[in-house]
Amino acid sequence: MSKKPDKPKTRKASANRAALAQAIAHHKTAQAPIDARFGRIDDDALATQLFTAEGDALKVLAETPCASDAEFVEKMRYLLAHETRIFGGPPDGSHDFGSIVIAVDCHFNTDRDFNQVPIG
Repeated sequence: MSKKPDKPKTRKASANRAALAQAIAHHKTAQAPIDARFGRIDDDALATQLFTAEGDALKVLAETPCASDAEFVEKMRYLLAHETRIFGGPPDGSHDFGSIVIAVDCHFNTDRDFNQVPIG
């Protein structure tokens, strides 16, 4: 009995892997100026700009398709670590952890349009 040849990797899977890495990097870049100020920003306009950019990057990351279950777990690990740091502890029923909920929903409901789903 001969072994079936491995399926060739598709361009879509490669693009999804690159998209997740890019989305994580984009979120880290958006989060960095907030972290540098320890979340304390005196200028209201700047605060709005920085927190909006971070929230938008988080939403994009949550909605980014994953090429594999392993990549999905990687995204969940990143989002859980981020949300835990932001909320000061792991989920206990009193926190929103919205990016994780959206990411799970996107993963299992790929035919839905998530552009209308707000985070936060």
